[in-house]
Amino acid sequence: MAIRKVIPLDEEGFELLVIKMNSKLNGWKTVVNVSTDQLSNLEQLAAAYQGWRLLKAQLADTKTSITEFVRLLFEGDKNEPLPATPALTFVIPPLPAKPGIEQQLKELIEYIELQDGFTDAIGLDLGFYVETGDNLSPEELTGDFEVDDLSAYRLEIKFSLQKQDAFRLSYRTKGVSAWTELTLTSSPYILQVTPDPNGLAVTLEMKGTLIDKNQTVGNTSDTKTVVAHS
Repeated sequence: MAIRKVIPLDEEGFELLVIKMNSKLNGWKTVVNVSTDQLSNLEQLAAAYQGWRLLKAQLADTKTSITEFVRLLFEGDKNEPLPATPALTFVIPPLPAKPGIEQQLKELIEYIELQDGFTDAIGLDLGFYVETGDNLSPEELTGDFEVDDLSAYRLEIKFSLQKQDAFRLSYRTKGVSAWTELTLTSSPYILQVTPDPNGLAVTLEMKGTLIDKNQTVGNTSDTKTVVAHS
């Protein structure tokens, strides 16, 4: 069996990872040189990610129920009883010390990997390493990538070809319908974003797919929202 690093692209998977790391890392703190402050910050990140993801889901459900309530209120049969008023009570989850929970967790993982005592077994136990077959079937592959803001409206795109020919990056300015596609063969790639005339940050949406012999392979990544600054 092969072992590879996997950082989930979806919120559900990322929530499971941050919760697992929070429950397991204390047992490895001496081996991988993790401080009490790092453990405390991880606990805040886990609580905030889980809490705010749950609240977002609750708000979405409430929006649906309110829409139906208003529809019945406006268009319903006058001979029917009033519909039940949707519950509007929410508990505000805790906040981390600073935003960027996903980025902070990735940086913590990279720190752990650099420690002398780190092993594959620790990565497996903490959840960011997984065992896979020596060769994944094409349908199991996903166009995974990361984006770093380099300023001056430049974004660094990092990706793995996963033994395929190329990586197809699709991006668009948020609010624009048309996608621009780039076929990339080496990582990293520096994307020069069209500057905002007023020097404001530009928000983009991105997704990626692996390419082999000019055909798409496996799964397209989740769409990422990224920001390019001046």
